Amino acid sequence: MQYGLAQAKAQLSYLTQLVDAGQEVLIARHGQPRYRLVSLQTKITPTRSAVQAPPSGLADWAERLAQTRARSQAVAADTGNFVAQWRQAERY
Repeated sequence: MQYGLAQAKAQLSYLTQLVDAGQEVLIARHGQPRYRLVSLQTKITPTRSAVQAPPSGLADWAERLAQTRARSQAVAADTGNFVAQWRQAERY
């Protein structure tokens, strides 16, 4: 079944019921199918490398939080350097 974007927005709850029942739902933008609603429980199976076991204890949670903070700080530092270089190039 294909629905327009505005119609899908208005009937999202109904469309999710259709997907849960096994039907394929396409959402069109400007008359062209652009999106497909898929149930995560039945259609997509993640690869083993993408699945990460949930932390079991407080120490695991603390380690996971430290890793997340380190990644976000590295991204922020790289972003700052990029912006500084870009601004410098714009001035001269």
